[in-house]
Amino acid sequence: MSNRRIGQEGGQGNVTAVSFHFGSRTGLMRAIITGHGEQADRIRQRHVAATGDSGDIREWVGCLVRPVTEHLASLGTPSRQADGVRRVDGGPRVPVCGRPVQKR
Repeated sequence: MSNRRIGQEGGQGNVTAVSFHFGSRTGLMRAIITGHGEQADRIRQRHVAATGDSGDIREWVGCLVRPVTEHLASLGTPSRQADGVRRVDGGPRVPVCGRPVQKR
């Protein structure tokens, strides 16, 4: 997606908005991932506190996995963040809520 389209999708008439605010597309992605990571970390803190001194490895693995899935679920559908994670991760694009995948 072009910087121009990112600006348009974000409601910006200024086509240089991405570069102005984030420095680059990499800066934009970093800001998005950081923002979502911070939210997942807050959820993770709750899970770690609830796990306490448990020696059950499944509970500790859950402290790593559940925060991300809970956060993505809280975004509703379709989740642009979930789709972005799939793309950054190199995974295939899949239809969201039965919508066809748009060609790039």
